[in-house]
Order: sequence, then C-alpha cells, then structure tokens
Amino acid sequence: AEISPQADDDAGVLREKFTLFVDTVGHFNAGPRGDEGFHRVLDWLSRTNLEFTVGMDKVIRYERLQNDFDEACDILKVEPGILPRLKFKQRKSSVQYSEYYDDYSRLQVKMAFRDIVGQFGYDF
Repeated sequence: AEISPQADDDAGVLREKFTLFVDTVGHFNAGPRGDEGFHRVLDWLSRTNLEFTVGMDKVIRYERLQNDFDEACDILKVEPGILPRLKFKQRKSSVQYSEYYDDYSRLQVKMAFRDIVGQFGYDF
C-alpha cells in the first residue's frame, strides 16, 4: 500500500497512512553501524536522532532556524546571513501535520521519542 501523503488525501486517509508508517519495519543494513537488522522505523529514527544530539554544544532547531543560526554564527564569530526559504511550498497536502495523529500513533511517537521530546520540550 502507498503510504506517502498525496495531494488529495484527507485527514482521515493521512491518519491511516501515518499509523501504517509508525508500525513499518525496515532492515537497516547500510548505515555507519553496519547491519543493524530489522527494527521498527520509528524506533530506529528516535534512537538515531537521540544519538545525533549527544555531546553537541548547540543544536539548531528547524522551528527556530534563523534565530539559532544567528546564535551559532555569533558563537563561531562569523557574520550571519539570511537563510533562504527552500521547499516551503513542497507539502503535497494542506492538512496540518497534527491531524495525521490518532491516539495510537500519538502514543507510539510519544514513547519512541520521549527522550528527544524531553530534551527539547516538545509536546502535542
């Protein structure tokens, strides 16, 4: 079944597709750690994201991109510039991302990303 969002998908279809994605299992055998075997994609993504931020002095958050970039430039003592807005009209659907979640997918994402959510103060 096609689970990528399509322009004509309504919120209900997107919720179904997102729930399928949440439960998708993949074989992770081409990364820097070698063959990691089969894992639920959501679990692999959450672990990889958490490992990526360990030991970082500064994390630039997408939702604060320009501000965090300016702060990083200040730390590095380089002149900041205005970042271009790329692909901001690329979404296939106008449905707000929060509508992709049902109770099950919300709980699965909350559990898988609990460390990232806690570290950055995210919530639903």
